[in-house]
Amino acid sequence: MASSKNLRSLLFYIVFLSLLPLKITSTSETQAEALIRWKRTLSSSSSSSDAFLNSWSSTNIKNMCNWTGIVCNEGGTVSKITLQNSSLSGTLTEFEFSSFPNLTHLDLSNNNVGGSIPSAISNLTSIMFLDLSSNGFKDEIPSEIGKLTHLEYLDLNDNNLNGNILFRIGNLQNNLTFLDLSKNHLNGTLPESFFTNLHNLEYLNLTENSFQGPLSTGFYNLSNLKDLRLGDC
Repeated sequence: MASSKNLRSLLFYIVFLSLLPLKITSTSETQAEALIRWKRTLSSSSSSSDAFLNSWSSTNIKNMCNWTGIVCNEGGTVSKITLQNSSLSGTLTEFEFSSFPNLTHLDLSNNNVGGSIPSAISNLTSIMFLDLSSNGFKDEIPSEIGKLTHLEYLDLNDNNLNGNILFRIGNLQNNLTFLDLSKNHLNGTLPESFFTNLHNLEYLNLTENSFQGPLSTGFYNLSNLKDLRLGDC
């Protein structure tokens, strides 16, 4: 009886090991296909744009971890997408956030990506670094961004974002150390409750917006703050 049980356990273990590479390959190929679909919605003002994303190809799908701007973790899935200063135009509408649960860094700064920031960004449950600065994003910051509780660095400066940020950014908790929302069209007040969960902030830039009302005493809760910028509000 014991021998039979050991044999079944051994067979189960062998089957498990044989399926593991298949699962990893399937996940990485799914991510590669998602990136290719998003690439098709992008264009560029640079004559070198096609060359820049030339590696993003269905003929090169098994080499996704060597694609331009892509970094993978040890499991072979995407952990970083860094496409800053790439002359890219388009939106995030067709970016499949749910395909990248292990993404920790997303940097699209200094491009011409626009439209609204999709609420589906909340699917980036592991994101720690998010830089969408110096683009053409408009409308309100989605409230779902407050679900990205692993965020340490958030830069949305130099866009066309508007609305009140209280219930959007104020929900972020202990990890956020860098927050730049400058050069937008954000408005409303910044009451003490906005700062309740942001006590680890070291850098806060809210310049060139349309905030109103008195300066909140909530700033005193930011005991780790080293750089505060509020000019031209």
